[in-house]
This record gives sequence, C-alpha cells and structure tokens, in this order.
Amino acid sequence: MPFAHPGPRVGGPRSERGSGRHPHRGRVPWEDRHRDGGPHGGNDGGLDPVRYGQSQRPGDGDRGGHAPGEVGRTQRRLAARRSRVIRPRRSRPSLETAKRLATSLDSLLRGRAIDRVWRPQHAQLLIRFSGRDKRRLWIDLDDDRPRWILTHDWPENPDRPDDQTLRLRSVLEGWRITEVALRDERALDLHLQRGEERHSLRLQMAGRYLNICVEGSDLESDIALLLDRPGADDDSPPLKPSATAGDDLDVDDWLSSLADRWSSESAWLVFFREQAELRRLLRESRKRVDRAL
Repeated sequence: MPFAHPGPRVGGPRSERGSGRHPHRGRVPWEDRHRDGGPHGGNDGGLDPVRYGQSQRPGDGDRGGHAPGEVGRTQRRLAARRSRVIRPRRSRPSLETAKRLATSLDSLLRGRAIDRVWRPQHAQLLIRFSGRDKRRLWIDLDDDRPRWILTHDWPENPDRPDDQTLRLRSVLEGWRITEVALRDERALDLHLQRGEERHSLRLQMAGRYLNICVEGSDLESDIALLLDRPGADDDSPPLKPSATAGDDLDVDDWLSSLADRWSSESAWLVFFREQAELRRLLRESRKRVDRAL
C-alpha cells in the first residue's frame, strides 16, 4: 500500500506524528514530500532554487553536491584550482646563455683583480673588482631561480663576515682574473693568478647542487660557499641548448637585459613564496578557530 501523509496528531511516537515523518525510516520519501510542487512550490516538485542555492538556469542544478544547497566537491576543487598561485618551475640558464655570459664577462673582467668579497645572504656572493667600472658580480644560488649578474644594484652586506666568507677572502682577494670560460657545459670558471700561483673560481650553473668553489693546487681542499653540498657537480646533466634572445645587443646592453629578466623572475618567486606562507598561516588560523568552536 502506498504511504500517505498522516494528519496532525497530538502525542504518539515521534515517527508517527503528523510532521511529515516516515513511520519506518523517520523521514518522508523525497518523491512524496515534494510531490505537486512540494512545500516550497513550483520547480517541478524540486526544492526552491533561491532558498537552497541552486542555479535558476534550466538544466543547471547543484553540480556535484552531496545535498541541496551544498557546494559540490567538484566545484570546490575547481575553485581551489582557480585561486591557486602557479608555482614557478625550476630554471637553469640555457647553454647559449652561459656561453654568451662567459664571453661577456671575459671581455669585461680579464686583467682585473678581485678587490673585495661579501656574503649578503647564505646562498649569495658579491664580488667587487678593481678598475673604473663600479659594477659588481652578484651571484644568487637560489635553487629555483639562480642568477649570475654584473650589476650596479646589489643587496646590503652584513656588518660582520662569517667564517666561510673569511676563508673565501683569503683565497680570492688580490688575485687577478686571466680568463673567464665555460667548463664542460656545466660551470663558469674564473681563472685567477697571483705571481706563479693559480686558482680557479668555479660557478656551478647546471644540476641540482649549485655552488661556488675555489680550487687550487696550493690548497689542502677546495673551499666552497655552501658546505651542505658538493663544491663541483661533474655528474650533473649539462645545460640544455636553446635560442638566446638579444643576440644583436652589445655586451653591456645584453648583460643589462639578462639582469632585468633574471631579477623579474626572482621577484615573482619571492611573491609566490610569500603567498604560500600567507596561505599556510590562514590554514592554521582556520584550524584554531574550528577547534575553538
């Protein structure tokens, strides 16, 4: 026998009261409760679209929701994807860029001496050279967006150098650059000379483990900037060939455009990391509020 709505009663079991409850399951079946327009009227026997958050466009109901008025799992996932900041991919310079950088630095630094060395941050090195050109070589070994630029703009230096900076100063300052060349399509080599002694300042550009290392026959061991990784990574894959923009520019203009491009990419990376930190703090604050409630 089909179930019919009972009339209003006073007393009796809760499942048999006239509140629209099913006597067996405690709830009126969906088709019976909303037959002939339901309690909210219209909508072909469904729920009121405005009250329950459904779209009023035909054929556009509650997509993926578990219950009327609830945003579906698919909708939440799509909304999260739209609001997500795209993470910058790890980048390395192309082989052509490294070759052009080596020839450009060689033409500008050959014959000049290293005057001073600083360590602005843990993975950075700043080198000042002798001569009228006041530009400094700023090396930033960020894992995602590294840069090796000759620039007039550099970060502030700490008041007191750390132990590793003092070691690098002892083997670099006062040494004259004889050549800048690309080694094995993986690193830049600044060949240094002081008297009869020879040193090599290696700037690793390829692979995962970027570093700065001073090599020399008179040294007991190589002196690297970062001690948590090897000074030279000969097993890393070589730099990949690619087209180089600005081939028609002269040395100074090309170095300036390269510095601007790498600086803009680094600024975007900083923005992404700040956004990620803000999102983490927001999630933690939401969890604390939920626990408090």
